[in-house]
Amino acid sequence: NKVEQFKPTDDQINLVYNNIEESMTMSQISQLCHAFAKYIKFFEGKFEEELIVHFAKDMLERNKDFTFKGKYEKLQEFLLSRLQPEEENDDDEFFYQNSPILCEFFAILYAASLINLPIFLYGETGVGKRAAIKKFARIRPCNSRSKFQMYTFHSESKPKHFYGTTSIENKKIHFINGPLTTTLINGDIFIADQMKLSSISTMVSLSVALEPNN
Repeated sequence: NKVEQFKPTDDQINLVYNNIEESMTMSQISQLCHAFAKYIKFFEGKFEEELIVHFAKDMLERNKDFTFKGKYEKLQEFLLSRLQPEEENDDDEFFYQNSPILCEFFAILYAASLINLPIFLYGETGVGKRAAIKKFARIRPCNSRSKFQMYTFHSESKPKHFYGTTSIENKKIHFINGPLTTTLINGDIFIADQMKLSSISTMVSLSVALEPNN
């Protein structure tokens, strides 16, 4: 939720250029440049830039089999070290530090959020998906006090329920922000709970906010 300036060096430009594939679209090239710049600033020069560009490409491929194991293990340690301390008296407590699988899961969430990738989390009912994502939203560093906005979808959900709607007060038209619009303004995380219960048209309306170029 703030603009950061980044001026790449000639070596960094050449490094990204050498990792561009012929099949990549201009949009994909733009996403790679953006991801590389974000990760270069985030990792603070502690890792080889060639490793960073490969990591950016792997994250953008959105492969469900992605893992930090091997060449990215140190990146995972760094990502986890930047998460804020857990809050006390947390109603939705979710413990992950003692589980290697959950630690990697939280590192992936953080890495994806740094480059604005939307995340679709699915699984069996009752395994703690909502608690996990709310926990991550609270410990992820950001400049907003609210941290996240959540909307629980249902069969009657309409775009106005999460984007917002207009009202008339004192003969003036006002726009009342929905949770998704508030998220975009504040730089928070938007949690679309039970999104699969909504209609196809409602889910399609979310693409306006999820498209990388937007």
